[in-house]
Amino acid sequence: HAIDMLGHGFTDKPQIEYSIRALAEHVLGFLDEIGASRAHLVGQSLGGWVAAFLAVHHPERVASLVSVTGAGLQLDADGATLTENVGRQVAEATTKALDTPTREKVRTRLEWLVHDPSVVTDELVETRYRIYASPDFAATAGDMVAAFTSRARPEELLTAERLATINCPTLVLWTRQNPTMPWPVGEAASRIIPDATFRLMEDAGHWPQFEKPAEFHAVVGGFVRSVTAGRQGGRTDGDGGPTDPATNRQRAAR
Repeated sequence: HAIDMLGHGFTDKPQIEYSIRALAEHVLGFLDEIGASRAHLVGQSLGGWVAAFLAVHHPERVASLVSVTGAGLQLDADGATLTENVGRQVAEATTKALDTPTREKVRTRLEWLVHDPSVVTDELVETRYRIYASPDFAATAGDMVAAFTSRARPEELLTAERLATINCPTLVLWTRQNPTMPWPVGEAASRIIPDATFRLMEDAGHWPQFEKPAEFHAVVGGFVRSVTAGRQGGRTDGDGGPTDPATNRQRAAR
């Protein structure tokens, strides 16, 4: 299942006070509706923040967690400035596209996210443009963007203390060319989460699932298969097979 979260895509966009908790409750409602008592959650960017929030606050519903270039990380006091700067960059890029949206503005927004701009297709631009240009999105987008950037709630941030409570098999997947939070922060988060796996992909920006789908599917699919086979995740190499933690750390450091 691939979910357009509350306020996003083609899901309803009620005029509510948006928060990570509100998005998490939407996911829980979806799981209830399909009859899933637990789920393997794969969240990217804001979705990674929501998925990790669920792993912290509703561990009984999360069978495993994959956070892909996930947002919301604030691992220490020094990280507050970095979090603020990243939030400002995201807010500025999004606001430019939302202010009287055009296909050209949307394309610029999308090309900022990826390592290779040529992967941004006309179809992708048109789909995002339709969302940005819809009246219901325009009515909520400004407040929603602020809720996850400049007005992020401290109690919803993924601090080291909260990450340390995650007890499900976890894969933290990052890219070297991610334009938002740099990959060493993702690796640091993986060291805090008990027994987490870290994977660094090359030559991809914020959307590795879109830019390098074959490698992404191999890594994430291998991780989930290892979890369902009872191997508690293990670490994954480029073919999706288990590998040694130290080897993977050394690869990430290069």
